[in-house]
Amino acid sequence: DIEYSSMASSSAGSSSTAVLGFEPIRVVDDVINAYSDYVCDCADAMEATLLEHPDFKDKGDQIKQGVDLWMAKTQRAADKSFDQFELCVLKEVFSVPENMQLAPPEAMTTADAQSGAQLDAEMDELWVRLQQALATKRELQRKLTAAQTATQLWQTHRESVQQLASSHEANGRTGCRRRRV
Repeated sequence: DIEYSSMASSSAGSSSTAVLGFEPIRVVDDVINAYSDYVCDCADAMEATLLEHPDFKDKGDQIKQGVDLWMAKTQRAADKSFDQFELCVLKEVFSVPENMQLAPPEAMTTADAQSGAQLDAEMDELWVRLQQALATKRELQRKLTAAQTATQLWQTHRESVQQLASSHEANGRTGCRRRRV
């Protein structure tokens, strides 16, 4: 396995470790090493598969060279990308401002608890409003579907209705007359 050394360990200083509770560079190294492990596993699987193929049984050395070459090219391409990944992650994801101070857990006051209760009440109200909005949306969608169905039905029978109306007008009938019994 190829172990990668960290390029930007100074970017993830002790303040990040203190705030986050872990060393950011170790996370980056774990990601890179996991990738390397997968590439090695893939190379081993390719080599085994090719060696088992009847047409390639006598080409073991060539297969090994080819797989090693593929693995080297893959690792070289990954090295450049992982260098950028490492710099970006340490700068953008795990960066903690130098002037950031952590509040001790006992600093939470009753005002914070009341504020939390108020936020919970607001969340509950918003949840109810969301449920009402979703119910309204479902009802409107049901009505829209019904209207679309009626429109399709009208479109399907429109010509027949127009012909019937024209025929009715041509015969001089303008309304419905009831027969007297």
